[in-house]
Amino acid sequence: MLTTQQGIGELVILLASVELLWDYWLSSRQLKFLFKKNLPSLSSSSDHPSFAASSSPYLYSRQKIKLGQLRSFFSYLLFLFWIPFGGLKSFEDFWKLFPFPPIWSSCFLLISILWIEDILRVLFSAWRTFGIESRFGFNRTTPILFLFDQLGHWILSLCLLLPLFLSFLWLKENFSLWWFYCWGIWILALFLVEWILPVWIIPLFYRLKPFEDKELKSKIENIFQKNGFPIQQIYVMEGSSRSLHSNAFLTGFGRHRRIILYDTLTTQLKKEELIAVLLHELAHFRLGHLWKSRLVTLLGGLALFFFLGIFDSHKNWISAFDLDPNWPASTFALAIILLPIFFYPLEPLKNWMLRKAEKESDAFAALKWDAKPLIEALKKIVSTNYLTYDSDPLYTLFYESHPSVFERIRWIEQISIHHNGPPAISSQH
Repeated sequence: MLTTQQGIGELVILLASVELLWDYWLSSRQLKFLFKKNLPSLSSSSDHPSFAASSSPYLYSRQKIKLGQLRSFFSYLLFLFWIPFGGLKSFEDFWKLFPFPPIWSSCFLLISILWIEDILRVLFSAWRTFGIESRFGFNRTTPILFLFDQLGHWILSLCLLLPLFLSFLWLKENFSLWWFYCWGIWILALFLVEWILPVWIIPLFYRLKPFEDKELKSKIENIFQKNGFPIQQIYVMEGSSRSLHSNAFLTGFGRHRRIILYDTLTTQLKKEELIAVLLHELAHFRLGHLWKSRLVTLLGGLALFFFLGIFDSHKNWISAFDLDPNWPASTFALAIILLPIFFYPLEPLKNWMLRKAEKESDAFAALKWDAKPLIEALKKIVSTNYLTYDSDPLYTLFYESHPSVFERIRWIEQISIHHNGPPAISSQH
């Protein structure tokens, strides 16, 4: 058993290296799968022309996966910079030079770490947007608009993270149960963001306009009302100003609860298909998926802050990474760098829960509305967004939050036959 400080650091580096190799192997499996995949017959489904055999979705997905492999490698290099090469210690020493109170210096350290991490995200996001997305005809974002979005993202992050980190650090310096109080502050921050997201944040980046089809809007509102989800606000988001991808989602809670449709989706789907998609989204509320997700998040946060409290009490663990164990930010700084590594093995469980919820929502929409328009909507969404129709099972286990479209269509067809209720949901794939 590794008990020395050097052993702790070596164990973390080994774990990060194993995860990098595992990620590369899984993505390589998916690349081979996409290269060899032949589309099976969909004779039991609709003969919509969007399901004609095409290589474009597979080429698009392969390029995104290759870019993801490159990003994983550079993320690993950034991790090596932070830990074994002493970057984290250098940043800590740098912020100690300023004559700020320790809590403020610690806060600036945490924000600077996150911004360095985010710069890597921005670089690869630009590569994907102006490379892959433009090459396949999806991108509508201009360089100026892209920079505006990133600047807005950083300003909003600063407005949220500055008071959040200051409160965390103050609690840590003044209370023995600081980790429990930090959890409470974190919960308040989560609900605050969820509340202001549809009201203030989304309108900063996207133009929202009321849904103009009054007849369809009235029909949607009646359907939602009958299913226990009263809602009066349906908006169309001008997503086409940035991308031709399409989506729909429910957001907010209380009187700020809204349905938001991408303008691209309203032009792609017929009315019956649009209602089927919205009923699928409604199912996440009616079947308790949203509250289950919140509960898992809250309990996971409690466990996280509890272990941060234990970690902080073992000063030799912090010293193993050459950080000052008595400085307020050391525990949180290490958490930012190390948590993605320790959370990675939980990805299969998280994605299994998400895939199960998607199948339950498909069943709800098929039973409450009709299977055929839901299937047609799925086909159009998959084909117009260049999503792949199937994936390697092991890759799906770790990375796919939705079942494959083939599996979803087979499932929905079973639902349409079993009118007395859906068959049991398989836990596989």
